[in-house]
Amino acid sequence: MEKLSKKEIEDIIDKRYRTHSGDEISKDNGILSLWISGLMFPIVLLNLYLLIKYEEGIFFLLFLIIFPAGIISGLIGFRKYCSPTGIVRRKYGKHFSEIEKKFLFENFEIPLCETVLGIKIQNFWEETSKTDFTHEMRQKAQYSRLKFYFERELPEEIRKYEESERKKKAAEYEEQRIRKEKRKKEKDRIEKQFEEYMEQYSTELETEKN
Repeated sequence: MEKLSKKEIEDIIDKRYRTHSGDEISKDNGILSLWISGLMFPIVLLNLYLLIKYEEGIFFLLFLIIFPAGIISGLIGFRKYCSPTGIVRRKYGKHFSEIEKKFLFENFEIPLCETVLGIKIQNFWEETSKTDFTHEMRQKAQYSRLKFYFERELPEEIRKYEESERKKKAAEYEEQRIRKEKRKKEKDRIEKQFEEYMEQYSTELETEKN
């Protein structure tokens, strides 16, 4: 991973505490909802123009439907775009390799507080809970501990994680191979049984003809 500055590490810590387990995570960062809302804006203006010009009830009805829908879509998109997990993904995702993002953040598919990194940040805070440090001291200690983790401990954890993933894939491949082999043996057994059955009655039929 790329080296993070003190400000960046502190920002990640701050964003971790702004997330909750029930947070909705959007892969598109709410861009789709914002785009839909933006698309509705000129439609609303056109509908409003037609309503004023023709004073038809249908245009008033369409306005009542499209305008609130555009507002709601925009609010939903803005909320997703401003989610702490999404902000961390956009700002700092590029600093981490693909394997690091999967290990530390679950590819940003779950709230930051539930990820490996989020749990470690909380654990680092609790390490100083029984000390006489002030709140400010504990914050500095938490930053230093996380910095140490990134620089000294993470590489070894990533190595073990990659090894674990390789073993997991190898085990899955072996399991699939065994299942495939069993299916093939079962298929061969049934075909052989069928051939014997057909041969038996074919022979008896030939005997009757003779």
